[in-house]
Amino acid sequence: MRLLLAVIHLPGLVAGWLWVLLFYPWAAHKLRIGTLDDEPLMLMASWRPWAARIWKYTTTIGRGMVGQPGELSVRLIRHEAVHVRQSVDRSALALVVGAVVWAATGDLVLGLALWATGWAWQLPNFVTAAARWGVSRAYRDSEHEKSAYAQADPWPGGGSWAERKP
Repeated sequence: MRLLLAVIHLPGLVAGWLWVLLFYPWAAHKLRIGTLDDEPLMLMASWRPWAARIWKYTTTIGRGMVGQPGELSVRLIRHEAVHVRQSVDRSALALVVGAVVWAATGDLVLGLALWATGWAWQLPNFVTAAARWGVSRAYRDSEHEKSAYAQADPWPGGGSWAERKP
């Protein structure tokens, strides 16, 4: 099943790796390939100190992640892994939509383009969050961020949803 998920998320892997390599070596360093909370084939790096002062966030795109130096706590790893799973889910949806469009129109290029962009389909969440809560809350109150925080942050009695998974 992991191989199937990797094939479904291939555009997200390529986009994420290209994104990390874009910042490496001038703004990011300590490049490594690894697993992020059971999500394999992650290309990860850390922001260089000067870049970390400008961009104070760990950011994951597809299967690429650039984080704050020394900040990879268990909670943060779980949070970013939720974003990877969200991206995989959207890639799967995009693959189905692309296949339906191809079958209905005969336009293979359009079908492949839909699949290739599926990993990014959560970006409109920022627009709808800004419309609901205002621009200043568009990041933290977007539905994909709320989901990641809810799954990774500790519950009042300790533990989290991520710790309960099989």
